[in-house]
Amino acid sequence: MNHRPLFRPLASLALATLCLGSAWAQTLPYELREASNRYPVQLITGKDCRACEPARQLLVQRGVPFTEKKVDTAGDIAALRHLTGATSLPVLIVGRQQVVGLVSQEWNSYLDAAGYPKDNRLPKNWARPAPEPLGPAVPPAPAVPSPAPTSPAPEPTDDPSRPKIRF
Repeated sequence: MNHRPLFRPLASLALATLCLGSAWAQTLPYELREASNRYPVQLITGKDCRACEPARQLLVQRGVPFTEKKVDTAGDIAALRHLTGATSLPVLIVGRQQVVGLVSQEWNSYLDAAGYPKDNRLPKNWARPAPEPLGPAVPPAPAVPSPAPTSPAPEPTDDPSRPKIRF
């Protein structure tokens, strides 16, 4: 695990995938809605990542609305490398900025700069969206058509080299 956070701006195309849906953001108090519209937060985690649960809890306890992407497959790992240039988890993305590795002070600094309140102001009935895979969905493999049954080749009848016995 990388203990020192890696800071790297994200491309605007990647940012478009992070933006919150309007219905999701509309349920938030004004201050959170403004911060999440300007600087959406995304957490990238993995199943064998020791720091990922404490990272998630930092965001939950602070009351930061975020989307979570999980890295489980080879496609997810490739997407992580493409998006962040790193292979370490967790990754915090705030707007166009990203931090690789959990360092609470760094994460809180980015969240403060983005305007997220230091205390939890999420509505009590607010539910965080379920984590989704980071990489693109892998379509099912196309069905390979079975070969058409072939009829036996007609036996030549006028071949003199062929024996005349049939079974």
